[in-house]
Order: sequence, then structure tokens, then C-alpha cells
Amino acid sequence: MRLLYLCFVLFCSCDSYLDAKSDLTLSTLDSKEAAEALLDGIDRMNKGAVVLQNASDEYYIRDEVYNAISNPFNLESYTWFEGTQTDEDWNSLYRAVYTANLVIDNLERAGLKEGEPDFLKFRANASFYRAHAYSHLLQIYTDVYDDHDAANMSGIVIREDSDFSKKSFVSSLKDSYRYVIDDLQSNQKYLDQRASLKTRPSIQTSLALLARIYLYKGDYQKAYDATTELVSGDGSELLDYNELDTLVNIPFEIFNKEVIFYSSTVVANNVYQSTASVSRQFYEGYDDRDLRKTLYFQTLPNGEIGFKGSYNGSLSNLFNGIAWDEVYLIKAESAARTGNEHEALEILNLLKRRRWKKEFYEPYEFANTNDVLDAVLNERKLQLFFRGNRFSDVKRYNKEGRGIALRRVVNGQEIVLEPNDPRYVWSIPKRVTDLTGL
Repeated sequence: MRLLYLCFVLFCSCDSYLDAKSDLTLSTLDSKEAAEALLDGIDRMNKGAVVLQNASDEYYIRDEVYNAISNPFNLESYTWFEGTQTDEDWNSLYRAVYTANLVIDNLERAGLKEGEPDFLKFRANASFYRAHAYSHLLQIYTDVYDDHDAANMSGIVIREDSDFSKKSFVSSLKDSYRYVIDDLQSNQKYLDQRASLKTRPSIQTSLALLARIYLYKGDYQKAYDATTELVSGDGSELLDYNELDTLVNIPFEIFNKEVIFYSSTVVANNVYQSTASVSRQFYEGYDDRDLRKTLYFQTLPNGEIGFKGSYNGSLSNLFNGIAWDEVYLIKAESAARTGNEHEALEILNLLKRRRWKKEFYEPYEFANTNDVLDAVLNERKLQLFFRGNRFSDVKRYNKEGRGIALRRVVNGQEIVLEPNDPRYVWSIPKRVTDLTGL
């Protein structure tokens, strides 16, 4: 175990976070309204990791753009530099953890009595936000889960309360996953079945997050079970892309029908539409009859391809929350990996019917059942484009031997991230290790 003393300084290296921390300290938290206001802070509680999108091979940056970037994080994460500092994500995600813990620690002070329905509901809501942040931290700072060695692998820092005077440590990977899963499961029943706002948790969002975590953990049966509790099976939760306008600049509304839980990441300079170009290998992977080719992408003035298909309803940041399309794909992958290729194929066709032009729809058919899993993984790549999934997906696919190498060309030099390279696991920021002597 690596011991880590988590004082306030550990989480803050910039004035913006100092201000946020000050706001939290000054809040009296003497009412339900005050607690609710903290949890409803979208800029604090509904954020995902930036580095996972920056490091994706879904896009590239022209040399003149790359050479003009001044932020070291954007440069280094783009080229998978071994010493990349992930302060932005560390601060943002642990700030959400701290806020959730602060609310839980002060529920009685806010007039809620332990064991009563409102107390349990507020605790469950806060616990979900904490688990959501931890799920992103697991993708950034840990390796792919290995049942045989997880107890000896490094996990993440788990904070169960808001007391900065307590020492914390980097838990094992096994304990990290167990804590997050147990926390979600134990609080799930106290959530609303469906949230009044898509920025808030519910039983649906909790099951969806559990399914995502189980998938990345490699526990496919439990991922399948969680999605089975969620989906209708008839695709009624999905958008029909035939009903959308392919010509507009922003074809998807924020909080649209498919969104279960809203989360976004402020776009780093790397992936602004004006600077990022979609990799041709990805763009050409969409059939011309596939509506995503025109709903997700557009030709830029310079002739390159830009992305416009975020479920965020804007071009200023990217949706990386949980949506029904992802849930269906988790179910399909889990089904294919547990020997139910027939059901996986049905889900693929259910999705295809709502993504391709109606007049060209034909169901997928495979002579070899082994091809079904490959088709599902390809569909994840196509459907979840720019959602922050790709980097983590490649990391886990390579652990099973798929041999995917990521490539960049910067100023004429090719940079390659080989399969299972240690750089798939980001290091704790250096300022933290310097502060604690790790």
C-alpha cells in the first residue's frame, strides 16, 4: 500500500478550486435546500474526465494548431507523454467526491434524522455522485481489472468522509472496485425510480453506472443482469435518427430522450471543432447509408472532417454521461461474451434500425457466431464516438490480445502507443507525490 496524506492542498492547485472550496466551507448546510443546492451544482458534480478524450485516437490536430497550444496538459496528453500531469481531472473529480462527502457528513446538521426517508435519499444521491467520480478515476489511474491479481494492483484513493485531517491511502484495485460497487448497491433502493432532472441520480442511473463499471471490471454476467433490469428490450428508449435533421450544426438536444444521466467535460483546446479533425479511418468506418455519418460529422472549411454530434446540445463541451444507447451496447457485449450471441445480434439490429436510413435497413447476419462480438465492439466505436469511452475500451481490448496500437503524427514524427503500454495508466500528479513523498 502507498500511504497518502490527503490534506486540502492535495486537491487544489489553482485559484478556481480554492474559490470552490471556500464556497463549500462557507455554506452553512443547515437545511435540505442547502444540501440540495450543493448536489445540484452541475459544474462540480456532473463532470467527467478530460484526459480520456484528449488521449483518444478518434481525432488529430494539425501541426500548426499543435505548435500553438501553450497548455502542457493538452500537449502531453495528446502524445501520451509519460509525465503527463492530470491536475485538471484530479481536481475536478476529487472535488465532486469531497462535495458528496461534505453533504453526507452534514445531513443531521441540515435537519435530517438518520434512518428517515429524506436522510436516506440525500445520502444515496450524494453517494451516487461520489461513485460517478470514482468510476472516472478508475479509468484514469488504474490498469484493467485482473481477477487473479487485483488484490495486489494499485487502485485509487478512496475518501469516505470530508475530514482532511485523516490520512488516506491508495487502495488495492480489488478494494477500490468493491467499495464503489458496494456503495452504489447499498444506496440504490433509496433513490427515485426516475429522476426529475437528468442531472440527478435515480435507480435507473445507478443501475446504468453499475453496468458500466461491471463491464470495465470484466464481470460480464453482472453487467448483463444490470442492463436487463433497465431496458425494455424493444428499443423504445432509443432515438430514431431518421427523425433528426442532418443539415443543422447541432442535431442533438441536451437532455434528449436517450440521456439517462447528464455529465460533460469542458472541451480542452485539443478537441474544439475549430482545432480537431476527425481521423479519416473512423469517418470512413461509417457506411454512407448510416445516418451517423451526417449527424455526427460535417466537412470543415479546410476540407477536413469535424465532429458535431455530441449529446450535449452544443459545441462548447462534450457529453460523456450515460445514455440508453450505451446501456444497450453494454447488454449486447455482455451477452456476446457470456455465450448469448443471438441476443447480442438482436440488439445490434434493434440499434441499426434506428441509426440507418429506413429505406436501406437490412439486419446484420453472421455465419460465424464469433463475429458477433467483433461487430458489437465496432458498434461501440461508431455509436459512442467522442463520449470519452474509446481510450478505456482500447485499454481493455488489448488486455485480451486485440493488439490495437494508437498513433499520432506530430511535426513529421510518428508517436505510437503500443498495446498494454504502461502509459495507458496515468500517474498521480507530480505535485501530489512531491507533497507526500510518494
